[in-house]
Amino acid sequence: MKKLFNRPITIVSLLLFLFFLFLPISTAHAADGQLYEVNTGQLNMRIEPSNGATIVGQLLDGSRLTVFEEQQGWVKTFFQGKPVWVAKDYLTVITQEDKEEDQKDMKENESSPNKDSKQNGSLSTPQKDKPSSEKEETADTVIDTPFLPDEPFVRIPKNIEKTMESRKVKISENAITISGNRLAGFEIVLDAGHGGKDAGAVSNRVFEKDLTLQAAQKVADHLKKEGASVMLTRSTDSFISLEERVQKSNASNADAFISIHFDAFPKNNVGGISTHYYHAQRDYKFAKMIHSAVIKNTDRNNRNVRQSDYLVLRDSTIPAVLLELGFMTNQNDLEAIQTASYQDQIAKAIAEGLNQYFQNE
Repeated sequence: MKKLFNRPITIVSLLLFLFFLFLPISTAHAADGQLYEVNTGQLNMRIEPSNGATIVGQLLDGSRLTVFEEQQGWVKTFFQGKPVWVAKDYLTVITQEDKEEDQKDMKENESSPNKDSKQNGSLSTPQKDKPSSEKEETADTVIDTPFLPDEPFVRIPKNIEKTMESRKVKISENAITISGNRLAGFEIVLDAGHGGKDAGAVSNRVFEKDLTLQAAQKVADHLKKEGASVMLTRSTDSFISLEERVQKSNASNADAFISIHFDAFPKNNVGGISTHYYHAQRDYKFAKMIHSAVIKNTDRNNRNVRQSDYLVLRDSTIPAVLLELGFMTNQNDLEAIQTASYQDQIAKAIAEGLNQYFQNE
């Protein structure tokens, strides 16, 4: 009787042992407490690990967060005790060496302030030595928030330092959201090429003047969402001379001038995007950053940055570039540049390029 009673217990114990021994750990890919850094412009935080889940906030590029769980490419962190999920593909792990390097930089800053500090008393962190081909590193501005073991450590990139006072930091029950956006405090002049009696390039009954106006308005809407002030040299199908365009721009005393165009060529196999500047010392860096962002966000051929003698660039007194955002004589380009999705890509890219330029100024 005793043997019969013990046998089920033994079997159950064995089954439980085997169950826990081979239990799949589906959420153990990311070590609890591991620190990560956001490596994309804005990363959505959601209430569940799904693209369809409600968005409760965003983390900016360079933000750091502590991860406690992973599920199918999503990682969980917490803010004020509430779980939020972000896509792991847009995170870079912070190693012990990175942490030690950060601590070393902080100690160096405390012991030897930068001689080039701004007059307002804020100190900029010295740049690390780097090859010229590598992405430039920028100092971070840290917003001190109560840090608990189950909350992400949020670091705000330097590019918002200029407008920190005008930004509002909202802390909800679920996450932290930075509002006011990255381009607050900056004014941009957008020039929709051609207009009115000047149709620009024409292909398959499509007029360049119409496409440039559509694109400029799309870019303007996106920049405004990022907090920028925007002035359009034309907002309707009207003719404005080149001299008048540049006069308006110069009088605005804006931070940047961007002229939007689409290209044409006798051979229909030529396509792609090029960015033009005139003043090398002032505008080359600006053109390079805008062009790099546009190429990264589109699948068009890269026709590089070029120095060109265009009046709107030559006579501009503010940083200025002219973008040729595709060839109307190339069928693939023409189909793409008429779509709202392509114009959205361009708008996002120009905002990214401007942000990169201003943060490095």
